[in-house]
Amino acid sequence: MSNWKNFERKIAKNLGTQRKSKSFLGGSVSDIVKTLKPKKDEVRFEIEVKYRNKLPSYLLDMVAQAIRNSNDGFPIVILKQKGQHSDNSLVFTRYDYFFSLFEEGNDNE
Repeated sequence: MSNWKNFERKIAKNLGTQRKSKSFLGGSVSDIVKTLKPKKDEVRFEIEVKYRNKLPSYLLDMVAQAIRNSNDGFPIVILKQKGQHSDNSLVFTRYDYFFSLFEEGNDNE
């Protein structure tokens, strides 16, 4: 079995669900669908902002695929480096999707 399939299954299991089989469902669907409830009503984010002349096209392609396959859900990409523990995986989404989760008028600390 391929490493990426095993990784998808592991993430799905951690979320309490199962990986969706694309061959069974056919076509462009997300790998995993799960409704998540935050542990707290409020979460304080410590945000690191970076600026680059150009982002790697493979990252942009991954996020675009997540958006295409999201079916009105919240598109995220979980990216793991080969040989690294899953806990060190990175989570990506687009800025506008991320901030759509929050009410306008949040105080700026």
